[in-house]
Amino acid sequence: MTSGEQLKALLKSHADGDDDRFFSVDSALFRRFDDILHYDLPARAQIAELLKARLHAVAVKRIRWRTLATSAAGLSCAEVTRAADEVLKDALIRERNLVHEQDIRAMLKERQDLARRLAASRA
Repeated sequence: MTSGEQLKALLKSHADGDDDRFFSVDSALFRRFDDILHYDLPARAQIAELLKARLHAVAVKRIRWRTLATSAAGLSCAEVTRAADEVLKDALIRERNLVHEQDIRAMLKERQDLARRLAASRA
């Protein structure tokens, strides 16, 4: 079995809930994936720029990006991006051409709530 096949088998067994297969994967496979990358959470200015870059084309005028960034404190760049994508998806579903500050704030709050629930479930 190749390393790629082993990784696929591991992921499939994990998705199926078969934890016993986890231990049968060649240890050499794990040596290839042993790097741990640490990322700091984005600063308020970075969050504001990320939201603006993702949503400025469909946002109403006078969005307070830095104020919104405060609402996203503690979220990773990936979580902020996901929230922005959800705002866009919601606008498409509702057939709206523009998004408002309260739409963005609500989605950021939803991501904050989800992040808290996930953190609580891991504790």
